Amino acid sequence: MATQLHRLYHFGEYHLDASKRLLLRGDEVVSLTPKAFDVLLALVERHGEVVDRDMLFKLVWPDTIVEDSNINFNISVIRKTLGDQKSGHRYIATLPNRGYQFVAEVREDIVAEEGMWTGELVSGGAGFTNRGTVEESPREQFESTSAASGTTSGAGTGWGSVGRRMLGPGIAALIAIAAAVAYSILPEARRGFLTEPDVVRLTAIGRVFDAAISPDGERVAYVLDDDAECQSLWLKELASGREFEVVPSVEGRFRGVTFSPDGKLLYYVARIGNDAERSLYAIPAAGGTPRRMMSQIDSLAVFSPDARQIAFVFEDQTRGSSLLVVASVDGANRRVVAERKWPAFFSVDGPSWSPDGRLLACAVMDGPGFNYRAVAVEVASGAERPLGEKYWDWMKRVAWLPDGKGLLVLARGHKLEKNNQLWRLSYPDGRAQRISSDLSEYRGMSITANGRRLVLVATQLHSDIWIVPADNPRGAAPLTSSAVQQNGLNGIDWLPDDRIIYTSQASGDTDLWTIDVQRNKPQRLNIPEGAPQYPSASPDGRYVVFTSGRNGSPRIWRLEIATGELRQLTDGELDIYPDCSPDGQWVFYSGIRDGLRTIWKTPLAGGTAVPLTDKHSEYPAVSPDGRQVVFLHQEERTQTPQAVLMPVDGGTPQVLASMPQPNVWPQVQWTPDGKSMSYVTTHNGVSNIFRRPLAGGPDVQVTDFRDRRIFAYAWSRDGSKLAVARGVSHGDVVMFAER
Repeated sequence: MATQLHRLYHFGEYHLDASKRLLLRGDEVVSLTPKAFDVLLALVERHGEVVDRDMLFKLVWPDTIVEDSNINFNISVIRKTLGDQKSGHRYIATLPNRGYQFVAEVREDIVAEEGMWTGELVSGGAGFTNRGTVEESPREQFESTSAASGTTSGAGTGWGSVGRRMLGPGIAALIAIAAAVAYSILPEARRGFLTEPDVVRLTAIGRVFDAAISPDGERVAYVLDDDAECQSLWLKELASGREFEVVPSVEGRFRGVTFSPDGKLLYYVARIGNDAERSLYAIPAAGGTPRRMMSQIDSLAVFSPDARQIAFVFEDQTRGSSLLVVASVDGANRRVVAERKWPAFFSVDGPSWSPDGRLLACAVMDGPGFNYRAVAVEVASGAERPLGEKYWDWMKRVAWLPDGKGLLVLARGHKLEKNNQLWRLSYPDGRAQRISSDLSEYRGMSITANGRRLVLVATQLHSDIWIVPADNPRGAAPLTSSAVQQNGLNGIDWLPDDRIIYTSQASGDTDLWTIDVQRNKPQRLNIPEGAPQYPSASPDGRYVVFTSGRNGSPRIWRLEIATGELRQLTDGELDIYPDCSPDGQWVFYSGIRDGLRTIWKTPLAGGTAVPLTDKHSEYPAVSPDGRQVVFLHQEERTQTPQAVLMPVDGGTPQVLASMPQPNVWPQVQWTPDGKSMSYVTTHNGVSNIFRRPLAGGPDVQVTDFRDRRIFAYAWSRDGSKLAVARGVSHGDVVMFAER
């Protein structure tokens, strides 16, 4: 293995590793956002020199136009992190009209370390150093946002015998993952290698959405987010490092990629263009023309051990059912193995076929609450039995181990962690053992036929709140400056007194907070538990309504802000996306009844809920005059969802012609004057807000951001400004391999 040179800088009590992109205080990894790390590195490398703003733009934001406030914001973050005092800066000095200077004494070392792979897993200070987007389908938004709350972590590196091991919590966690996985799946004779496994980051893009490894472990396919609307499929040859595009960027969303058992073909599930349904496609792994195999498929397709059949999940909206299905590889001979009535369902991350071909394992929700577990279903009879007694708050992919004695599971335990972590379930007793315990969110799990290599997509999310004047798109300024708290990630709204109410992990758990826009004083609201999301304030500011699973099932709750009095308003199944009416009388929301998600309204004071629609519909937003509600409406499964208007008392939906679909909550909103609809567009990982006049005319750009993605936004009551939760999500492929 090649020797790597690491350039280390020492200043004060800190150590900065430029190659591994780590900032440490002693052996503790210090969290910094990727851009803040870039700014710090640029100044430290030029310590003693004056670095002007133009130089920083060239070094940190090459070929990208960003606001001047980005430098101010990141300098402020660095100073707070390093403990610089306002009375005198020990590390970074500001020279008026000239620039910045790193004034602390810096000692520089170069350290050699062996055993590093090309494409080693590199920590980006607070997380991976790349940026991108992670998208989910509308039906999964509540699940994904409740489980995607990832902060930052130090990531792993390769391990060799030369050089000091500087292991932060994230690095140690990755070692634990590799060791535990190796112990679980390798024969006894091979377990000696687990003391020094290789952990390799295979991509350095930051926009990877899903991944799969070939049965022989020589190639990895991954889905790349090109922007919010487009994805592409790539393949990487591990021996040579060669990467090439298999499926060029298409408008659509992929869901599940797998290799054929012989490794010659790639199968992927995607909804392309204006297709209303997902389809299964096959394409030569070396590239070629994709062939559509079948439709009516909603999950990863997995092969039976004899390679003659595939298994997958299909969500049948006409039946209000989640179906576990097997079919011939060409899509013929479909047979429903098992059925679950909504809100119970089989995970759309797909099943896994047992090595003997008799069972299909799958993550399921027993509904209506967060009651996820793994089950085994007999292929022949459809008989279902749980794999152990453990329930999780959330569960994604499962994968049988090659010896059939256990499974790997990506899941989030009850109040134990914020993100999906890696677990092992022994079979047949179902004993659960948590393997990883770090701050990344894992997805896209795939293992080789011999179990000696495992790939995952490690993702992390960062979010902060910005204030944007409605008449000055370039005047945006940050209100919060701690991206690791994920401020506003799961919802934001305005109170009448120029305060903002938002979700945050500042306390360590997801809570509701308020912050005064003028005085910048955040305060936590007293909500005992339940990970509140999607806050909506009443017009008088007395109440805030939100979605919470505090009693086991996501429902709408009302909090009286002054007294802390908490009241449950709905008792349906997966009640989400609440919006208070302007007269303070009603709360509109989306809920499931008899397997169908529709729009409902319930009295803010408490009372009986009333249905507004009888077709699939979600994401309601009430007009400022209280007369109409806009929402996403789907007449039939085979039709494309549309943004529509409808009177608040019910009636015929009116389609908003060519209005962008709100694929990510809450894109489409009313402007406060009621004359326009605002929406979010995202291109190349950069989101901006536009408004479309209902009377006609060109769209008007409301924000002018040059980086980051928008997760949530809200107009102030007077329409003079917006609060925008924006940040980045990083996703890259990580492989654990036998050395």
